Amino acid sequence: MDSIFAILGILGFLVGIVWLIVNLFRKKQKKVPIIILIAGFSLFLIGMIMGTSAAENREMEKTKDANVQNQHKEKNSTNSKNNSKKKTEQDLKATSDKITKEFDENWETNWKQAFSSIETDEDLETLKSRLSTLITKYESQKNYIQSSKILEIDSGTKEYARKMEEAIDLRIQAANDVKNNLDSGNFDSLLNNVKNTISQSDEALTNALINLVSSEYYPNEEK
Repeated sequence: MDSIFAILGILGFLVGIVWLIVNLFRKKQKKVPIIILIAGFSLFLIGMIMGTSAAENREMEKTKDANVQNQHKEKNSTNSKNNSKKKTEQDLKATSDKITKEFDENWETNWKQAFSSIETDEDLETLKSRLSTLITKYESQKNYIQSSKILEIDSGTKEYARKMEEAIDLRIQAANDVKNNLDSGNFDSLLNNVKNTISQSDEALTNALINLVSSEYYPNEEK
């Protein structure tokens, strides 16, 4: 609509000028061409004003749309980050729960239960077998920890992994000490050293769990 006014204004203005010039030479009435000239100029100004206003409105709409899109992008980005962090928390929780469960089950089955009933030579052979199984499973668990990418996400999880490996190494050491001294008859004299090694393993395990819950990715409700 603004362009129509501008075009009509220009045409009216040109007609008015030409008509006025012709009437000047012919010495005829100048009132009508002057009115047409003024009207044409007015229409042109109205068209220009309307066009400027429309352009400003379009620019404002573009800016508004851009702001809305940016807000949506920021919201989507925030949601994506939150979802990514939640997924990381879930993966870390699942991994640490698996490690803790296997660590405890291995110790309960192949250490505590094995020592609970030693009465015959056959029981000693069973104990040796279980100690070998314990060592194998703990070594496998160490490999799992070392290859787990989720345990490398921050300093807390890295220290957790390091301390878990330390706890596992100490329990493997205790198992090897017992296994290597069963036939020598020196098991009683080795008992205190084994207990001390196990105590060190328990301390490393406690420190590992403390570092785990300190990670910003561990889903601790009290954080």
